Amino acid sequence: MIAALVQMSALSGRRSQSKVNIRELEEPGESLALLTKSDKNFDTGNHMAFTVLKDETLEDLQLNSLYILQKSESFRFGMDAVLLSGFVSAKKNQRILDLGTGTGIIPILLSEKTRAQRITGVEIQHDIADMAKRSVDGNHLNGRVEIIEGDIRNITSFLEPASYDIIVSNPPYTKAGSGIMNPNESKAMAKHEICCTLMDVLSNGTLTLKPRGEFYMVHRPDRLTDVLEGMRRVGVEPKAWRRSVAISCKGLKKRKSRPQSPCRPYHL
Repeated sequence: MIAALVQMSALSGRRSQSKVNIRELEEPGESLALLTKSDKNFDTGNHMAFTVLKDETLEDLQLNSLYILQKSESFRFGMDAVLLSGFVSAKKNQRILDLGTGTGIIPILLSEKTRAQRITGVEIQHDIADMAKRSVDGNHLNGRVEIIEGDIRNITSFLEPASYDIIVSNPPYTKAGSGIMNPNESKAMAKHEICCTLMDVLSNGTLTLKPRGEFYMVHRPDRLTDVLEGMRRVGVEPKAWRRSVAISCKGLKKRKSRPQSPCRPYHL
């Protein structure tokens, strides 16, 4: 996997404890001003209020009291997004753009792991973009993180060209027409190149990238040639790449001899 090994940043202080209010709505179209149905206490930071729809769950990211909303039956973020967020390096006044942000996981993680001034996520699916916006609102990240509902194939219609220092993307890995298509439309769009191809991500991403900017991407190793060829076509050159490492953990058996380590790293 073209990504980072896990790079965890040191946390800069802890926020004080308070309560997360979870507002559960009966229907997605109901007003957010409806009566709160359930409130739950969590050890979190500032006072946060998350509006959770009936088909969503609220997940603790285990990173300085950050939370994220996810659909129960739609695509949920995986380790690739976490690895990618650990690979990105951004300075204090830089701006980051995440193409195909999905749940908003990468902008939310980058808000804690980097000192970037502004982080924008673009998502084409209306319900997923709305959920990502509510995750940003609940974590009080509106001052730094913005979620835009839009099609990256028309990115210059809503974003200024050459306006971002860093582009990141965890794009669909599988070409349209290949592999087994998931019957769930949201999952299929996240895994297959239905709404955008690799070249769509590269070509439109570089349109918004400043000269001498940086482009970070995670992708499958069997498409490394496609990634490198696509980069050359749009005028960017790879400077660094890392393979992700998976850990296979098994329970220890009682042995008289020296016990083996339960975790064996192997490269994907």
